[in-house]
This record gives sequence, C-alpha cells and structure tokens, in this order.
Amino acid sequence: MDIDMTLDNTPEIESVRYPLSHLCLAGIAIGNKAGQPIICLHGWLDNAASFLPLFQQLAAKSSPLLEHYRFIAIDWPGHGLSDHRGIDAHYHFVDYVDDLYQLQQTLKSPSVNLLGHSMGGMVATLYASTFPDKVSQLILIEAFGLLTETDDPTGLLRRGIESRAKQGNLRKARHTSVNSAIKARVNVSDLDPASARFIVERGLVEDEGGYFWRSDARLRTVSLYRYALPQAQQIVKQIQAPITLIKGEQGFDMIDRAIELFAPSIDRLSIHRLTGGHHVHMQQPDGVVDIVEQTLTDTQPNP
Repeated sequence: MDIDMTLDNTPEIESVRYPLSHLCLAGIAIGNKAGQPIICLHGWLDNAASFLPLFQQLAAKSSPLLEHYRFIAIDWPGHGLSDHRGIDAHYHFVDYVDDLYQLQQTLKSPSVNLLGHSMGGMVATLYASTFPDKVSQLILIEAFGLLTETDDPTGLLRRGIESRAKQGNLRKARHTSVNSAIKARVNVSDLDPASARFIVERGLVEDEGGYFWRSDARLRTVSLYRYALPQAQQIVKQIQAPITLIKGEQGFDMIDRAIELFAPSIDRLSIHRLTGGHHVHMQQPDGVVDIVEQTLTDTQPNP
C-alpha cells in the first residue's frame, strides 16, 4: 500500500507521469503548463519530494517564475514512484542522461533549464555538456563537476562487481512505523525530521510486515567506472549554458575541492552560499527561490 503524501497543502502542486521507451517516470510539477520547463533532478536515494519545500515557497510568494516556467521534479528510475529498471539492467550513471534526453523529447521542448541537487546536478552537468543546444540554464545545488576515477580503476571495477553479487543476498530493511523510517533517514543525513518526512513518505511502501523502502536495492551497488579527471574537466568545459552553483555553508567539503578543479574552465559561473547543509534547498527554500529568480529574471521566455 502506498503512503499518503501531503500535496494538498499546496493545491498548485500536481502529480505527473511521463512514459519513456523503457519505463515511466513519476514526479510533481507546478507552474505554467505552457511555460519553458525547469526540470528538477534529485540526489541519490532521495526523490522528487525533496523539491516540495521549494515548490511550496514558489507558491507561497506567488513567484513570477510560475507565470513563465513549468517546474517539474521527477523521481529518477528506481526512486520514489518511478518504475525500476528491468531485471537485467543496472543503474549506470550515464543511463540517467538517456532518461533525461527521453524526458525532454516527451515534453516536446527544444530547450530546458536544469536544476539539479547532488547526483542530479552531476547528471545535469553531463547532459548540458552532451546536449549544449538543449539547455538554457544550469543551476546546481551542492553539486559541481563530476566524481572522477580513482588511481585503481580495476579495483573499482572489482568492488562494483562484488557489490552486485552481495546485493542479491540482502534483505530490505523494514520499519514498524513511518516515524521509525524518518528517524533512520535523519540518522544518516543532514535532514531534520520535517524535511526527512517529505522524502520518506514518498519513498515507503506498507504491507503486512510493516514499512519498507520502495527504492531499487540495486541503487546501492558500487559504480563500475568513472571518468578520469582530464575527461571530466573537458566535459565541464564543453558546457555552453550559464552555470549557477548554490552551496550550503555546512554542505559537502568536496564541493569546494570541485570548484578548484572545474571552475577555471567555466566562462559563465556564479556561486552563491547559503546557511545550511547538503540539503540546503530543503533547509533554505526561500533563499534558493531568490537565487533562482535572480538567475532567470533576465532570461524569462514569453508565457
């Protein structure tokens, strides 16, 4: 049984689904249905509900962006309410780029804006480099550049293959209540209970044995490969869209290191810092909305 989610507190927010060639993506959306899409991409093991505070803030302040744009937050495959990949598939990072390409084709929009958090920001980065003609603005939250290869690529490959073998023998954790699952999520993240509830409620399924995570267990396996640093730097250099980075002051230290590695190759980059952690867009949705409005005000398309 699915868990009821509190979308009715903000009636402007609606549930959406997008059929792709190989699966169906679920999500939430707000704004002008005829407006240019702003596709919001969540991080690893989060889901579209991580953007609910942002959407609620847009509605609460009657942001002018809602007149010109359609904000769409999707659940990546294997997350939230979206379909899982087939039984013979895995969750390769580059496959998310294909999912995003198919979504844009489904939306029939020649150009989109991408707003990505964490892993979602890295997928958006690779997409904006691969399809520079299809992305107008790239807004990154606690994400910059790409994760790169270690000095031991065959060691990474071995760990990845072994993690797949072990995954098949693991059982999904169960919880006796939603609050138990929220507490477990809070214990391994920077989320407060109220923010965690958004993600957890969308990510749980209930049966006679209690509550368990609906996310695909294969998401937890180790990646088999990553780009080498020179490759990743070339990928970032090929991005044509302006890039806006929003960093939490108490967020991941790796973001500062990534700025050192990737910022020199970017022509149009603005960096904003807000008080908050890795999920700063949930902790400071008003500040993030202000930055997004500032970023897009000068480039608003006709409604």
